[in-house]
Amino acid sequence: MITHYHDYGWGPQWPIKQIEQEIVDQYLAPLIQSDQRVILINSTWYGRERHDHTMLWLQQSSWDIVVLVSMIDAPIPDTSWFQQFDRPIMTIGSVPGACYISLWAEIVARYISPYQEHAIDLPFMCLNRKPHWHRVKLYEQMLHKGVADQGLVSLGGSPGSPAVCTVPGSICSNDLAPNGAQHHHGIPNDIVSLGDLANWSRHFLNIVTETVFDVDDKYFVSEKIFKPIVGSRPFLVYAAGGAERWCRDQGFEPYLDDFRDISDLDLRDAANLVPFLEVLCGQDIVYWQRKYLDLLPKIQYNLQRFHEFVAEQRHRIQKGISCPI
Repeated sequence: MITHYHDYGWGPQWPIKQIEQEIVDQYLAPLIQSDQRVILINSTWYGRERHDHTMLWLQQSSWDIVVLVSMIDAPIPDTSWFQQFDRPIMTIGSVPGACYISLWAEIVARYISPYQEHAIDLPFMCLNRKPHWHRVKLYEQMLHKGVADQGLVSLGGSPGSPAVCTVPGSICSNDLAPNGAQHHHGIPNDIVSLGDLANWSRHFLNIVTETVFDVDDKYFVSEKIFKPIVGSRPFLVYAAGGAERWCRDQGFEPYLDDFRDISDLDLRDAANLVPFLEVLCGQDIVYWQRKYLDLLPKIQYNLQRFHEFVAEQRHRIQKGISCPI
């Protein structure tokens, strides 16, 4: 049985939070139905002060097992934070292994329909809302190399500030998550669409800037990496190692070696991404359109793999976690 849930993040009124709770309840059903005293700790917006409060509660309370839940955001606490307790500490969500669950794959599967149209006349798209450090760095590098205005690029401002850069076309915010309105970062939080489809149709290569830069280390991705997959676009992830480990672990084929015809840059090195975009932007429309057709078998494979990935994940969630004790 669940005896306590330490959750300092999104409130239960948000639909995405409700989907997370739905997954947690279903996946942990074997534990919930057992006589073990289960404590859940949610990683979203978890910080040092909240950790101190949680640890004090654990020291003063009776329990058998802790389950760390990291689905909405990248994991913050890990099992080592609780090693002083001689009791099982489990993790579900963004953690390698059998308990890996991608909430955002489920969100994309529920809300975004596959889109395969294309009228390519631009080399790339790179859309960013929250100005995380790696997104700001990438944008500044694009400006310095003169490629920012050759693709579709956006970047939000700090909370309450205007956007640094926007793209044309109307994008609607939604009420699925907190702080989603335009006034928070100058760009509305468009989680569950590909944005303006006329814009989407125009670009050849999607540049993904995930919530975290170290995707393979944190093992967390949001909806951003799944959008080019369901939107039928080749993509590169601006991340350490190009997020190759995460992609291959989930059965997706990355595009890190697919541009040897125009560049010998190692695209696993994030420092090479903007120099590569210089080369890509130097090609003509014929190249982008022809290259898209060349990559179409991989694009179609990744879309099919997405459907399989979601189905496999749903099966594991329905089956439920194996009780550790």
